[in-house]
Amino acid sequence: MQFKKRINIHKSNRLQVSEETLKKADLILEYLCFSFNQTLENVTSKSRKEDIMIVKSYFSYFAYKYLKMQIKEVAMKINLTHYSTPIYYRDTVEDLMKTDSKIRFQVYKLDKEIKELIK
Repeated sequence: MQFKKRINIHKSNRLQVSEETLKKADLILEYLCFSFNQTLENVTSKSRKEDIMIVKSYFSYFAYKYLKMQIKEVAMKINLTHYSTPIYYRDTVEDLMKTDSKIRFQVYKLDKEIKELIK
């Protein structure tokens, strides 16, 4: 009986993503696909090609930065089965920005464009 009450409390505390946040996530994902010459079908597939992984990594980074989406929603948006993967992608982008000036400049350019896009 006590266990069931805990489950109900846990379910009620879950955050729900608004439609506006989902629309912004779609815009970010479409913009990244356009920027890297990828199709949305490729990015949402289970492919592990490097070009596709870059788009997924950047999407995870920007989804956390601007939309404050939960791990599960980010993973579902780019069709990942393991919910820890978006965290790994985000951390990878942050680490690469510290060490690689090309990546830092690329993320900076994308950052400016995405800010304008989701206003």
